Amino acid sequence: MDKLIAHFILTKLLLILWLLVTLPIWLLAIWLTKTAAAHGQQNILTWGIRLASILLFLGLYWLSKRMSSHMTFGGLRFAKGVEAGFQDARLHLAFLPIVGRWFMESSDEPEDDDRR
Repeated sequence: MDKLIAHFILTKLLLILWLLVTLPIWLLAIWLTKTAAAHGQQNILTWGIRLASILLFLGLYWLSKRMSSHMTFGGLRFAKGVEAGFQDARLHLAFLPIVGRWFMESSDEPEDDDRR
């Protein structure tokens, strides 16, 4: 029960940390949205910024939760927990259809291609 409470609290602390780290992105998004709204332009750019902001928040929450679980249940220190959380994110992003290849590990050995 103590680990669950620690996991809950650590998740919230890590989320606050990541929100502070990404604060320039949030401020830019707020400024762009307010500028577009002040000029009477509620176009697709404003809705795209709002959607990206929601996705960024959900992604930061997921990342904080994964890092927290590595730190509380896995017994990892802060730096190793952050690294393990980013490795989890990289693994999940590698399965995306178009951009997934950017997140795959590159092997130093040349691939054996039998189709020559």
